[in-house]
Amino acid sequence: MQSFRSPFLDAFFAAATGTAEDNLMAFIAVILYWCLDPLLGLRFLLVLLLSGYLNTGLKDFFHTPRPTIEQVWLATPPDGSYAFPSGHTQNAAVLWSYLAGHYRRWPSIVAAIVVIPLVALSRLYLGAHWPADVVGAIAIGIGLVWLALTLYRTWDRRSFSLPLWGQLALGVAVPLILFIVYPKTSQVTGAAAGMITGYALERRYVRFPVHVPLRKQVVKVVIGLAVLVALQMLLPWLFPVGPAFRFARYALIGLWGTLGAPWVFKVTFSSEA
Repeated sequence: MQSFRSPFLDAFFAAATGTAEDNLMAFIAVILYWCLDPLLGLRFLLVLLLSGYLNTGLKDFFHTPRPTIEQVWLATPPDGSYAFPSGHTQNAAVLWSYLAGHYRRWPSIVAAIVVIPLVALSRLYLGAHWPADVVGAIAIGIGLVWLALTLYRTWDRRSFSLPLWGQLALGVAVPLILFIVYPKTSQVTGAAAGMITGYALERRYVRFPVHVPLRKQVVKVVIGLAVLVALQMLLPWLFPVGPAFRFARYALIGLWGTLGAPWVFKVTFSSEA
C-alpha cells in the first residue's frame, strides 16, 4: 500500500482516520442523546465505552509492538500504545455497525460496508498498524455490537424494567467493579457510571425536550459541548492525581452529559417540553 504514496493519498487516508477519533465518537454520541433519542444515545455510548475498555485491555494483554520507521513510512509519531487491536478501526466498526444494525436501512448499511474497511486501510497506509491489528479490531467491534443489539432487543421484547434504585445501583456497581478489576480504564468506567445514573435520574425527574427546531438543537449542542470541554479542562485542577480521582472526574462529566445538560435544556426550552 505504501508504494502508492502520494500527497493526495496522504491527505485522504489521514482524513479517513480522523473520522474514527475518540473525540468525534463522543460528539456523535451526544448528538444522538441530546437531539435524536436519549435511549439510543445511551446504548451506543455504553457499547462505545465497553469497546474502549476491551481495546485497552487487549493492547496490554498482547503487547504487540507497532511498526517502526525502519519497517514502514510513519505518517505520525507513535503514541506509545500497543498495536493490537487498532483503536481507530474498532471505533469505526462499533459506530457504523451499530447504526446499520439499529436502523437496518440501506444508507447505514452501505456506510458501514464502505467506511469500516476504509478506516482499516488508512491505519495500514499511515503505518500505524499491522494487518492483523485492523482485522482483529473489525471482528471485535462488530461482534461486540452484535452482542449488544441482541441483548437490547431481548430486553425490549420481554419488557424488562428496573426500579430507579435498581438502575442507580447497577449503574454504579458494574462500572466500579470493572474499574477495580482494571484501574487503567478509569476514564471509560467513570464515564459509564455517570452516564447510566444520570440517564436514570433524567428520565425520572427531568424529561428534557429532545425534538426541537434546528436552531434550538444547535444551541443545545453548543451549550452542552462548551460545558463538557470546560469540565474536562477544569476538573483535573480540582481533583488529585490517581485512577480513583480520574474515575470520579469522568463520572461527573458523564453526569453532565446525561443529567446536567438535559436539565439546562429543559429550563431553557421549557415551552417545547
